[in-house]
Amino acid sequence: MKGESQSSARQAWLNQASNTADFNQPSTSLAPKQGKAGNTDTSKWAPGPESAKTAGLFDGVLGFVSQMTSHKSHTKGTFKGHKKPIAFLRLGQDNKYVLSASDDRTIRYWHRETGECVVKFDTETTAPIQDLEFIPNNMGHAYSFSSKTPMSEPGKGVLCVWNLVGEYPIGRLDITNRFAFSRQGKKIAFASDDFMAVHVKLYQGQWNTTTLMGHETPISCITFSSDCQFIMAGAEDGSIRFWDIESRQELCQFIGHTDRVQELVISPDGRWMASSSNDGTVRIWDAYTGTAMLVLDEFHPHVPVKPIWSKEHNQLLTVERKTIRLWDLGEQKTIARFTPRNNRDITAYSFIEDTNHLLVACQGEALISWVDMVSGDLIDEFDFCKTELRDLLYVPDSDEFLSAGNENHFCKWSLERQQ
Repeated sequence: MKGESQSSARQAWLNQASNTADFNQPSTSLAPKQGKAGNTDTSKWAPGPESAKTAGLFDGVLGFVSQMTSHKSHTKGTFKGHKKPIAFLRLGQDNKYVLSASDDRTIRYWHRETGECVVKFDTETTAPIQDLEFIPNNMGHAYSFSSKTPMSEPGKGVLCVWNLVGEYPIGRLDITNRFAFSRQGKKIAFASDDFMAVHVKLYQGQWNTTTLMGHETPISCITFSSDCQFIMAGAEDGSIRFWDIESRQELCQFIGHTDRVQELVISPDGRWMASSSNDGTVRIWDAYTGTAMLVLDEFHPHVPVKPIWSKEHNQLLTVERKTIRLWDLGEQKTIARFTPRNNRDITAYSFIEDTNHLLVACQGEALISWVDMVSGDLIDEFDFCKTELRDLLYVPDSDEFLSAGNENHFCKWSLERQQ
């Protein structure tokens, strides 16, 4: 019976594949569903002051383009309540709420329009929060992950599931730091203690576990498919494996990288997969067959590269330490490249898929650059923040984004240009 289940799972997966694979074919995006959250209020909301700035930078494919801008600050408000700098921002229910995690080891859930803090969580951990995610479901849950101290069990940490209505943790789990959150459910995937297998856990009052085996070297990264039915894991030897979670069947392997896999990203329609590796390449794969369709090899080995799929299925963003590039996969070339002034490192970014615009912040600067990644224009710059930024978050279907840095508050901005 198990063999029949595995066979049917693989056949169902392959039945979704087209006869041909072409980056220029149209693609359909899958939008995640959102859930509900609670409603109490604490803390304060304050409007931001106005300021002015003129600047411009953009390193395009055909040369350097500089455009000067002058405007009043677009700051719409400041969210105050944390006692230490804020590390992470995440959107909550229907994008009307915002989760923030701070170095003060607390998590706060805010109403984005009013600035009121709906819930505050004291994590009671001994280490700063390393990641945070909102779980879209009717109960209003959130994941948080805190690493354990370096002297005890390095590479491991504690995952908590928080009830945003009841203000308490409803689940707690010791996991490794190789993990992934599902975007449409309550699933968490993480490597086993020896980093050789993937555990997929579903929280339904208790943890239900599915274990996926196959890797021969330690797992380095994990990701879910868009519909959360499949899991993909890269390993230290450069191999990538793809499983159906329900049947536990390995659907295919992706062979080509020669060193540690850094990142895995599946396209919104599930048709393609992008992977980056310490071998200095980003590879584009046919997710159904495991066939390598394209190799982008203009990267430095052992320098982290983050691939991001554009809403246009044939475009891919790659984020390096000092450079962000937009690729046309059909033409197999770079369309545009953003390079910070003075060779600074990029500390935070947010890609606006609908317009191919980019928000980016750099080391040692309190500026946020708003760039059109197709035309090469610097649209604007924002300079209200007083210290280096750690996270940027665009709010879909709005004119707003949020920024957090080495301060105990975060800001809401308007993308509407002001003359």
